Amino acid sequence: MKLLKSKKGSVAVEMALFSPFMFLLTFTIFEVGTACYYKQLLVNASREGARYGSIESDITSTDVENYVLDVLERNGFNKAASIEISGINESRGSLVSVRISYAYQFSVLKSLISSLSDITLSSSTVMRHE
Repeated sequence: MKLLKSKKGSVAVEMALFSPFMFLLTFTIFEVGTACYYKQLLVNASREGARYGSIESDITSTDVENYVLDVLERNGFNKAASIEISGINESRGSLVSVRISYAYQFSVLKSLISSLSDITLSSSTVMRHE
């Protein structure tokens, strides 16, 4: 009977030992999923911006940048991203390039793992003028 009483506390000890790893795994999945979502938003916005720059005539780089920012904002990305645009208003067949970069900061994991650094998410799309 004494042997059974000593096993009652083992579940609490196992949970205390296992729960930090479980929480770390859960937060890692959340953070990596968020980073992948943001990366996909950047890919979509750079593709839309390059398409807009390649089919529209008489536009400026600022017009394309504002269009890319609008695409990002419509999809819920209200962060400060760096946008580089080249090849606007060139001749037919030349290349339009849109590159978007964003420094992603791990919000939860950085407080748990202090040596974790930010990662740069970027997307670049090149299309020909039509």
